[in-house]
Amino acid sequence: MPSISIKAFAGLKPISDPLLLSQSEAQAANNVKLVSGAISALLGTTTLKALTKTAPASIWRYGTDASESNYWLEFTSDTDVVASPIAADTYQRAYWSDGSQVKMGVNSTIVSGSTYPGAGYILGIPAPAATPAISGTAATAASKSVTLTAVYTYVSAYGEEGPPSTAAATVTLDPASNITVGSMSTAPVGNYNIATKRIYLSSTVGNQAQFQFWKEIPVATTSTSGSYDQTALGEILPSTLWVAPPAALQGLKLMGNQAMIGFKDNTAYLSEPNLPHAWPHQYPIDYKIVGIGVFGQSAVLLTNGFPYLLYGADPQAMSTQKMAFPWACLSKRSIVDTGDGVIYASSEGLVMISSGGMD
Repeated sequence: MPSISIKAFAGLKPISDPLLLSQSEAQAANNVKLVSGAISALLGTTTLKALTKTAPASIWRYGTDASESNYWLEFTSDTDVVASPIAADTYQRAYWSDGSQVKMGVNSTIVSGSTYPGAGYILGIPAPAATPAISGTAATAASKSVTLTAVYTYVSAYGEEGPPSTAAATVTLDPASNITVGSMSTAPVGNYNIATKRIYLSSTVGNQAQFQFWKEIPVATTSTSGSYDQTALGEILPSTLWVAPPAALQGLKLMGNQAMIGFKDNTAYLSEPNLPHAWPHQYPIDYKIVGIGVFGQSAVLLTNGFPYLLYGADPQAMSTQKMAFPWACLSKRSIVDTGDGVIYASSEGLVMISSGGMD
């Protein structure tokens, strides 16, 4: 039998007459890869994991061990899932949004039960409802005095801290005596897995008051006492603006600056970098957002009108650019992130948006 030698496969020409094809061209090519110029067979198909839900709308591979194929998260509605951006995350967290509630799960809850994800917590930590009260020994003319106020925050079992309570009414006390902070709330209603409270004190009262860490207590504790030493106070309260994402957030993605992004109606929301529970940044645009694509430190906000480019290294100082043509996105599910741009389906056909513009 004579041998056939094809040194480089040039591709398919299905409309050409077979007699007009060169040796490196074909009318049909079945079960082969056609991307490198070589003719390489496709691997056979196999079942990685049988699904457990009837007609899931979204699935996502959750890799937590060497096999990885053991866990596929299944959702009955259109759901976006993002792996934890936290380096070496010991909890192996994953985050998902389905347009009704944004959730976070850890390994022990995600893979519990027979259907994954087994359970999840509401993403974000609420502010305490009750205003604290601060008390102690009143300062006298013969003693030194300090004017104090206090706030407290909720902290989850995974170290996620929320925004502070309203500040306590200021009091002037003798700093040599113990002080008491009381009238604090216990855990809020909702599946947040709150474990502790952090109390912050300020002896600089006014518009520029800075609260510094004093102590951490169990969430069920409503009052605590201790000594006051201004020089021994810890870090400045970091979470003043750390609000939870809106419940109806959609399109969850991770940007190159390690901030998460999602949308609701005509507004894009961004988290703090590496802090997926804190979402203080909002960028409204003129059109209702259909979906989001990301590449590098840029996000493409695809709308029912003009698309927008949202870009920058700092989620607090992003820039928005309205693109040149009103090529609306027809479907959120048509959006594909290519690494250096975003492709989506419009009424004008497939559109690609990158740092170079629209094509």
